[in-house]
Formats: sequence, structure tokens, C-alpha cells
Amino acid sequence: MNDLFDTTGSPRPHSARPDGQHSGPSIRVFDITVERVRETGWRELFEGFDRLRALTFSASVPAILDVAALFEDVEITFGSERVLSCELAALEQATTAASYRFTDALADQKAFIERCVRPALSARGAHLLERVQDQSLRFRLLRRAPSHAKLYLLAGEGRFRAIAGSANLSLQAFSGAQGETFLVADGETAYRHFAAFYEENDAAADPVAADLLVVPAGPNRPEALDVPADPVPLEKVPCFRFLEAKGVIVESQHPPVMNELSATALREAGVLGAELQQLTLDKNKSGATVVSAKGFARAYRAHAAQPITEKSDRIPEARIDLEGDIVTLDGRPWHRLGSPVPWPEVEADAALLAPYFEGFGRFYGDAASLQQSYWALLAWLYAAPLAPLLRSAALRHDGSPLAYPVHAVLYGRSDGGKTMFSRVISRSMFGLEQMVRGKDFTTQRALGLRERLGAIPLLVDDVNRDRFTQYVPDLVKFDHDSGSSYAPILISTNRDVTAVTPDLRKRMVVCHIDGARPRGMSEAPARAALSGVGTALYRTYLDRLVPQLGDLLEALASDPHHPPDLLRVSSTTLGDILAEALGEAPQWARPVAQDEIERLKDKPLLDLLGEILADSSERVRINRATGDLVVDFGGDHHQAARFERLVPAQALKGRFADAVKLDLDALERDFGFAPDHHHPKSGLARLVARLLGR
Repeated sequence: MNDLFDTTGSPRPHSARPDGQHSGPSIRVFDITVERVRETGWRELFEGFDRLRALTFSASVPAILDVAALFEDVEITFGSERVLSCELAALEQATTAASYRFTDALADQKAFIERCVRPALSARGAHLLERVQDQSLRFRLLRRAPSHAKLYLLAGEGRFRAIAGSANLSLQAFSGAQGETFLVADGETAYRHFAAFYEENDAAADPVAADLLVVPAGPNRPEALDVPADPVPLEKVPCFRFLEAKGVIVESQHPPVMNELSATALREAGVLGAELQQLTLDKNKSGATVVSAKGFARAYRAHAAQPITEKSDRIPEARIDLEGDIVTLDGRPWHRLGSPVPWPEVEADAALLAPYFEGFGRFYGDAASLQQSYWALLAWLYAAPLAPLLRSAALRHDGSPLAYPVHAVLYGRSDGGKTMFSRVISRSMFGLEQMVRGKDFTTQRALGLRERLGAIPLLVDDVNRDRFTQYVPDLVKFDHDSGSSYAPILISTNRDVTAVTPDLRKRMVVCHIDGARPRGMSEAPARAALSGVGTALYRTYLDRLVPQLGDLLEALASDPHHPPDLLRVSSTTLGDILAEALGEAPQWARPVAQDEIERLKDKPLLDLLGEILADSSERVRINRATGDLVVDFGGDHHQAARFERLVPAQALKGRFADAVKLDLDALERDFGFAPDHHHPKSGLARLVARLLGR
């Protein structure tokens, strides 16, 4: 650190000029006369005034609450938002602050609101919530280099007082135990001089909006107030709102050199701050960083969406605490279950997802089935973070956990929207996506990540056939895990994966994507959903689904062999929200039952069998006397093996070289497949076949 009085290695101080003017950087000096020194309590020093404006480097929450109670109107400006620990404050004071950037202010302000003011108002300041709401108690945060000034401006009924000195707004400082100095100037003239200095800082400070600190307690208690549990979105952090209003900030290309140890310690002390430093922001022609609201949001989302690698040092974690009615993200409150979610935000999310889903209906191939598959997968993924709870309950009552799958796979044609769907829906849940590239996918890696992620879905993208065959079976066969909180896993495959074996299909949600986006079809709805979707729809969904869990668990305990259908409850709940938000229910947003998902799993087999019967009936032999349907692949053992992998155990009698024998009775009774409907024989030929028992 370059101390003002350290002349070794530092420029020498500028000398005063004979004309009384100064040269070099200036400092603010208030010339005062000390009339006396006295002992008093801090309350006596502050009482007798109506209005307080305070500028403090750091603060203790109890002091904020105690001081605010003395005044009718209070405004507190924080010269540093790094008030979360004494270690961090010490580092701040030991560090040159000239390299303070927008990302530092963003991280500090977000942490200050979530970790300092909100907990204080929640724990001790409930009686001040009305004052925060009516703006008689306001907080402001500096966005520029932190200020070390401590200044308290008191006014009321024609009286004026300015208090300066060394004391921050803390009970420790006001107690006298730290040997602080208090310089008191009474009178309007002195007050105006100090007020001008305060207003200069005030112009570089951002107000904390009341809606970030206080909300109605709930729909059943609209008159009561509460502290928000949801995290502060980056776009609502005060300095980000300033950025939106200003347009851009051009930061210096050559920040002053900082003490390396202190600078590194500061970056490591704030996890979010360190993460934000990695963002790649826009630059102008001269190479200076240009920060705009849209550009910053775009850079942050791109950074957060980077796939997880071995070098990733930060894995987010979400937990749904049903006992505490709270959802946490990275250990901090993210959403209080049952608290109101702004309905315009829900409508905005629905307005982005609806055209995106409508687009699936225009894909080539079986568009209707593709749209239905994606809707069912959405309803499953939204409910999947709660599935471990039902799986554990099923196991306790000797039921099967297969009714509540925690793994899903998307396979089928290329350009069917698999990866984009995974990203959009994951973002709509917790505002982020956590993806592992297919080349980095292993069983142990996926199992380790799902425990750390908690309720955040793990996306495994573009898995090839070799890795799918090697790792997926071991992953999905952990059906007897008894944990109550781990991440659902959504796997998308490349075109090499052409079938999912029956032993995996019964344990997973399996969606065969038999469709592809037309080349000329715009990607705009998909891109708009990816970049714009928020979490309001999912938070509202949780508010409505979680209260139904008690009935589901009760039904499961009373009859574990006929488990309640979580997918139907989920799709019905989500469909109702979309209908309210959009004005009417989209035709694709209908209730989906688990048995429909089971039928979708067998659709590739039935479609392929129907095509063979319709186009190459000579390859099919039907013998009703023995109850067999034999498909001959004409020497193509590879096709025979692929076809065999599609056949569930109930319908497979065996494969002999290039011929696969199926159970005709099982096909008709369990799978609803009618060979006569597909077989092109004439009526006379079918009659002869029946007479011959074929």
C-alpha cells in the first residue's frame, strides 16, 4: 500500500505555492475552532432533532435501528457496503480503493442488502418496516470508490447540527469503548458546509428501493409487512438501476496499482465479486470497458451458463426446506414459499414460453408427439426436485420408487431442439443452468454433482453412444437412494443413440424426439425465451405445488402399491398457472398422467413395427396359434439388435440371429398394438390366415 507519508517509492508531496494556492491533488478541509471538550452519551448528542442524514463507512445493524428510532426522517448513505465482517472491513481500509469497479459495487450492494439490511429488519427491525415502505427510513449505497467519511447531519424545528469525526454508525463506536472522536458543529452555517459535502457523495450514491426490503406478508394478511426472502436479481441491484438510467459507464483502462496481497484477499473475500471479475464485457474502439445494462446481463448469463469442468471452483446449490417454508440458493434465502410473486413477472415468463412451445408444433416429423413430449418433460422437471421426498416415502412403506423418476433422457433426430429446451427450462427454474458436456460425463461425476446441486437440475449434453452405454445404466439403477434432496438429471444424446433399452426406460422419463426444426424457421422465440425468461413462473408453481405434497404423501402411505401421480398434479398445476397468465390454456398445456409417459416410451417400437408391417409385410410372420409375431431382418443383425433393444420384457420372446420373436398377446393387450390394422393383407387373405391359425 502507498501511504500518504511513505516517500520511498512514492512521488514526493507537492509544495505549497507562494500565492497560497496548492498544486497536485486536493483534499477537503473544514476549518473549525474547538471551544470545549465534554463527556456525554451518544443519545444526548443525537436527540432533539427530526431529520437525520448520515454518511458512514461501515455500520452495525443494531446502531442503525436504534438511531432510526430517534428521528421522523432518516437517510443513511454507506461509504462502503463491505460491512459483513471485521476482517473484510480491515482489508478494505488497508487497500487503495481507486481500482473499485462497477462489478465491485454490484457485488457489494447485492451482498449488503441480502446479508445486512434484510436480516436486521427481519430479526430486530420489524417495527421499522412501515417506515421503510413509506420512505421515512431510506438507505443509499455508494457505487464509486468507498468513502471513509463519517458524517451525521441533524435538523429540526430551526435547529441544525453537524457531527463528524472517526466514529462509524455502530454501537461499539458510540459506546466510547473505542476512543472515537466526535466533532460537533451547531448552527445553520456549519450545517450547510457539511451538507454540501454530503450531497456530493449523495450524487454518487444509489437508493435502495423499498420493494427490495419490504413486501406484504401474504395474500391472507395484506395489511401485514414482511422482509423479502427472494435474492436480489442483478438487474434490481441499485447500481444496476443507475446503469440502466445512465446508459453506459466507461471504466479506466489503467487502474492504479494496488497492493497485491490486499487486492487478492479482497477478491477472494467476496465469492460473487470474484466471479463477476471473470465476465467478458463489451469494449469500445479504444479498448476501454463499456458497461451497459443489457451488455452486463448478457455477459453474466453467458458466464453462468458455462459447462461444469474439472476446474470449476463454484457449484451453486439450491435447497427446498419444506419445514421452514423457504427455498435457499447458495445458503441464502431465495424464495419464501407462499410469499407473493409479482404477477406481471409471471405473465412475462408465460409470454416467453408459450410461443416457444407453439413452435414445436411446426417441426418436421411427428410434431404433435414432439410437443406433447416436451410438455410432459417440462412438467416432470419442475416437480423433479421434490421427487426424492416421495421416493424416500415409497421406500419406507415398501413401495416402488419407479413412480417418481429423477432421471430423464432426450434422444432422437438432430436439430430437434433438445439442448435449447434443457437450457430454457433450467433457467426458468432457478435462473441458471448447470451443464456437463457429454465428453466429460461419467457416473461418479454426475452422482457427485447432483448431491452438491440439490434442487438445481444437472444437464448432461450431447452424450454419444459409447458413454451412454458405459455410464447411464449405472447412474439410473441407483433406484434405492434414500436421500431427500438431490438434483434431477436430464441427459440429451447425439444422433448415435438410437434406442434406450427397456431396463433403463422403466426407471427414466424417456422422450424420443421424432422431429426437426425446419431450416427456414426462426429461432427468435427460443432465443427470446433463453435470454429473457425469469423465475417468477417457477416460484409461483412451487407456491401452489408444495401445499399439495402433504396429500400426496398421505395417499402414498395409505396405499404404497398404488402411488399418487406426481406428474398429473404437476402438469395440472402448471397448466392452470399458464391459463391464468395467458388468458386461456394453450392446447398443449393439458394434464399428463404417468401412464401416458409410459406409453410414449414404447412409441418408437410401435411406430417402427407399424412401418415394417405396412411397407415390408413379407418380413413379418404372425402365428396366432402360438401367439408369436416374428420380424425377420433379412441378415441384418445390427438392425435386429437395435430392434430388440426397443422391445420391453413383456413383449420379447427372444432373438434368433436376424429374427426377433414378439409375444402377440402382450403387444395387443399391454401395448394396444393391432397387427391386422397395419398388415396390408386383403380381407380374404386375413380370413385364410385366421382359418390356418396364422
